[in-house]
Amino acid sequence: MSREVGVIFDMDGLLLDTERVYLECFTNAQAALGLMHNPTPYLNSIGIAGDTSDLIIGESLSNGVTVEQFVAVWDEKIHARLEQEIPVKKGVFELLEILSAKNLSIAVATSSRTATAEKHLTQAGIIDRFETIIGRDQVSNPKPHPEPYLTAANALGRNISKCFAFEDSETGTTAALASGAQVVQVPDLQQPSDKLRAHGHIIATDLMAGARAIGLV
Repeated sequence: MSREVGVIFDMDGLLLDTERVYLECFTNAQAALGLMHNPTPYLNSIGIAGDTSDLIIGESLSNGVTVEQFVAVWDEKIHARLEQEIPVKKGVFELLEILSAKNLSIAVATSSRTATAEKHLTQAGIIDRFETIIGRDQVSNPKPHPEPYLTAANALGRNISKCFAFEDSETGTTAALASGAQVVQVPDLQQPSDKLRAHGHIIATDLMAGARAIGLV
């Protein structure tokens, strides 16, 4: 494998098993505020940056609950859970060890804010594996726009066509495909739509399976 290759990872739902935590806290926040149990708004906002995600969630609220009130309760519940542990996805430690041993350039491109990403990757014990972390606050156009991936490739000093992008969500995979990277999708809470599958990219059951499918390991 050429050292000119770059590898760019999404974070939530791919490296970190946090989407399930966010979903559980989402429905707990609904219950705390007297709202109906409805996971759909959260599922529809996976991989989408905060402002747009808030709009999706805000449209589902009732009983006079504002999006600011809901997000405050939701964030409190998330913070309490993730202070205890940051769950890591299957194969993460093994794959990052292999890529580091090959001296490949590795980055994260996430819809989370950079400071949040750095905190969670530090808690997970893997932050030292990445040369750069691109959060939504570092780009003008978040996913599904390709800018996060193009920015990560540029930070690594790599041509995006020489980069492998690993994603889990529909939104993130759309961004990665549009960037021109070679894409591996490892679905998490939702399976890819027929429209997305039509792109013909690799869809794998886990990170290591995806890495093997493209010859990274």
